[in-house]
Amino acid sequence: MLLMGIDIGSTSIKAVVYNGDLGIVSRGQVPTPLRTEESEAGGTELFWNPDDMWEGVVHAVREALSAVENTAGIAGVSVDGFGQDAVPVARDGSWLYPFISWHDRKTVPQMERFLLSMNEEEVYRITGTRPWYFHTLFRIMWLKEHHPGIVDDAWKFLIITDYINYRLCGTAATDFSEASTTMAFDQTSGSWSETMLRVAGIDRSKLPEPLQGGTVIGGVCEEAARKTGLAAGTPVVLGGHDNICSFVAARDANAVPVIITGTFESVLLSLPGPLLCAEGLRRNIVCEKSVISGEHVLWGTQHAGSVVEWFERRFGMEREEESVNVSVPADRFGMLRREEVCAGGVFMLPHLLGAMTPAADQCSRGAFIGLTEATTKRALLRAIIEGINFQSRAIFEALSAVTGTGFERAINIGGGGYSDFWMQNRADVTGMEIEVPDIREATSLGAAILAGVGTGVFHDYSEALSRRNFEVKTYTPDRGRSALYDRYYRDIFTPLYGSLRHLNKKIHDLFS
Repeated sequence: MLLMGIDIGSTSIKAVVYNGDLGIVSRGQVPTPLRTEESEAGGTELFWNPDDMWEGVVHAVREALSAVENTAGIAGVSVDGFGQDAVPVARDGSWLYPFISWHDRKTVPQMERFLLSMNEEEVYRITGTRPWYFHTLFRIMWLKEHHPGIVDDAWKFLIITDYINYRLCGTAATDFSEASTTMAFDQTSGSWSETMLRVAGIDRSKLPEPLQGGTVIGGVCEEAARKTGLAAGTPVVLGGHDNICSFVAARDANAVPVIITGTFESVLLSLPGPLLCAEGLRRNIVCEKSVISGEHVLWGTQHAGSVVEWFERRFGMEREEESVNVSVPADRFGMLRREEVCAGGVFMLPHLLGAMTPAADQCSRGAFIGLTEATTKRALLRAIIEGINFQSRAIFEALSAVTGTGFERAINIGGGGYSDFWMQNRADVTGMEIEVPDIREATSLGAAILAGVGTGVFHDYSEALSRRNFEVKTYTPDRGRSALYDRYYRDIFTPLYGSLRHLNKKIHDLFS
């Protein structure tokens, strides 16, 4: 018995095959092709071509299946993705306009016009999210304004995950967590919001039916079987938003937050129902219906790996000596241990792409402070890691303020979790115990768990989670360093954003 999870990421598309104990059997991976073109009105358009996305899935699946003797042994397949980006599809299944990528900011005017009719608090109490230009609702409004014929001809608007499911089995559906990324979904009723759609001027019939994650929506059709190598009739099970699928894969039986550290970093916490309070809006906490029945997930986010990648790309980075054991790679940030706490007074505000949680500010910019002639490149990199961890602490404090709950430990997955320095520093900065399970493909694992529960391979999620078998590394705060970081967080990092906010707004207005 095997399960497949397909992860549609903005960097790569992966297909991973798991056995009944949720161990990896094989995997396939291809880059996600982001297209860039000059628009007719001037400027640059950023989009995903639907055929590119489907062909990427085809290649990843075929690569993963090349190591599987009997493809009929795949009991179910489930897809997860990054949400919000949607494609208009005609009744005959052809696509009418590509996915507008979340990178593309051209729908800011639509968002601003929408907010003339509804304020942010009204939107949040329905949808659980603050309005952002990349939400599906604003993309459809933009199409209505610039390509009204396309909207008229559209049968359904399908998020990337939903489109791949449609290509696999011919069913147009979405799950609650992906629907939550559109800004058109009512978190309390679990259905499309008549209010949001009315204000946006969108016909409800053009959106697919929202269903619970883990629902079987069909079987792999003959054409998709020929393309992918999956057996015709293989059950296709609704996956969900990638963050939520990763959370499902990493969570434990207790209400412990999960940190996902990748290009973005998110901190997620499960709840038995929606929490849509003004404090959540103020601190930019997203409330999203989960892929697990009866649950919602609160989460805050920041840019993390993208900030480190920027530094490496622009300035390069020293490397720690290679590990003797090639199966255990050297910690790429190990050399930072030789720098003192906060590198002699260097701090970094990691807002290279704006602020997200707890302050939603697209005009905020990154900043180093405390530089002297003695500041080294290594000190700057340490300041980046510390700055990201300070920002993580701010997200935890936002979640605590919204829920009234304190946190003593958290689970951390994602690329950053494989750095001993980063995780120990996170424990020291937050004052929390950080547990790092060795889960290499958490997002596709979450999708595979949904496939297993949906097809009856697992009785429920508890049984699925009990099948996982991985080592866990625990990082405990060092009292001395934590005391220093607590002082620096309160006295320097916390005031830093407020001190620079007005200057960054002026810079944004003058140079953007």
